[in-house]
Amino acid sequence: MSIHVILLMGGISSRFKSDLPKQFQYLAGKPVYQHSLDTFLSFSQIETIVIVAHPQFTSMIKAVNPDPRLRFAPAGATRQLSSKSGLTALSQESGSVII
Repeated sequence: MSIHVILLMGGISSRFKSDLPKQFQYLAGKPVYQHSLDTFLSFSQIETIVIVAHPQFTSMIKAVNPDPRLRFAPAGATRQLSSKSGLTALSQESGSVII
């Protein structure tokens, strides 16, 4: 069975009052998102991880995560639209999807 993950990272943290969204803030020595991503990357059974983020952050994420299982999809204006974007990036795949 194929397993795919969609990691939603499109929030802008408007209530957080920072120029950098909270998923990119450091916690225990690495960005918050990296804790989740590292967990998913540790499972060889996961075929694809779609990171849904605003395009200006894609190169920053790629620079520290060269894993070939990663794909990127643009974030939407809402969580629902971001989820749809991630699912669209997997439209040619079959199996289970973890969001």
